[in-house]
Amino acid sequence: MLHRQASENTGRRFQWSLFVFQLILVSVLNAFYDAISQMLRKNVEKRALMDNLDGVVSIVDEIVDGG
Repeated sequence: MLHRQASENTGRRFQWSLFVFQLILVSVLNAFYDAISQMLRKNVEKRALMDNLDGVVSIVDEIVDGG
């Protein structure tokens, strides 16, 4: 009984951690898209991204470094 209860608590903590991770990931990706969209003046296409690759890399660097 105790083992099953511990297992259920671990499963719930894992589900909660996964949920929090997904929220953080969605927030980061939304921030990334918003920054790219603003930099490219709403023209988020492959060619525009390639032409402004240095700016894209700078945005990724700022997100990774904590902005």
